[in-house]
Amino acid sequence: MGQRNRRPLSNILFIHHVSSFTGGAEKYLYDLVSVLDRDHKVYFIAQEPGSLATHLNQLGVSPSFQKFPAYRRVKFFFSKWVALWQLIKFCRLHQIDLICSNSYRVTPYAVKVAKFLKVPSVTIVHDFVPGEKLNKFFVFDCNLLVTVSHSLHKEWEHRFKRKIMTVHNGMDIDKFVLKADQIKSLREEYDIPLTHKIVGMVGNFAPVKGHRLFLEAMKEVRASFPEVTFVVVGDSLGVKNF
Repeated sequence: MGQRNRRPLSNILFIHHVSSFTGGAEKYLYDLVSVLDRDHKVYFIAQEPGSLATHLNQLGVSPSFQKFPAYRRVKFFFSKWVALWQLIKFCRLHQIDLICSNSYRVTPYAVKVAKFLKVPSVTIVHDFVPGEKLNKFFVFDCNLLVTVSHSLHKEWEHRFKRKIMTVHNGMDIDKFVLKADQIKSLREEYDIPLTHKIVGMVGNFAPVKGHRLFLEAMKEVRASFPEVTFVVVGDSLGVKNF
């Protein structure tokens, strides 16, 4: 065990509760893995196959699947211990050096297994969640807390006694640069006048995203700048309750 503790953190396991590739948290995980040093061997576990696992596999990541029963629900008392033991066996088999949960929903599994195996654990927090809830999901028991914004960092720095790191969502802006004919085609498709400025919002249609505030603000903008078209792009959450 002593020799293993001295070697680099080369085998990293990421755990996420879904395997879709529609939300910001999933895109964040993909972008993070894509820029990791190739010396790392990366593993990924989700509850079921999906497009996120497929995309990660194209980066050389080995995906696996197992159920993570809702940790705090009494009816899953026995099945959660089965899941913990399965995760322990997986980590031992692949000599995992670091366990990272990309959602607080699976943090209890990451933290419990990491402590049992005496390896560090990391939790990435993407949203504003009540501190009491994060505490119940053992988020503040991990070794490193990663937030995606400075505001989240400030929100939890008084609660988390270890290190907090901010790693922002990355974006390849070159993907969004359109040619003049493409812009014209999109305007025609959605009947947007060429003289109009476009103000857009992109995000899942969840109350926390602030669509209501966006629409209220647009009333003020429209009153002063009538030649503006507002575009909202998003999808339903499609996530099971935990």
